[in-house]
Amino acid sequence: MPGSMSEYCVYCDRPVERSEENLVMLGFSASGARPSLYAHPECPRPRKVHARR
Repeated sequence: MPGSMSEYCVYCDRPVERSEENLVMLGFSASGARPSLYAHPECPRPRKVHARR
């Protein structure tokens, strides 16, 4: 498809389809804009989340 740019999964770095169900939000960028990041639904989320105590 013309104009269809491929995205890469934020978890496994494989190409992923730009679709609503693959869209993930991982906070805000330095400019304050929300980056559009994509991930496979089956990819496990990394465990680098810091637990607040």
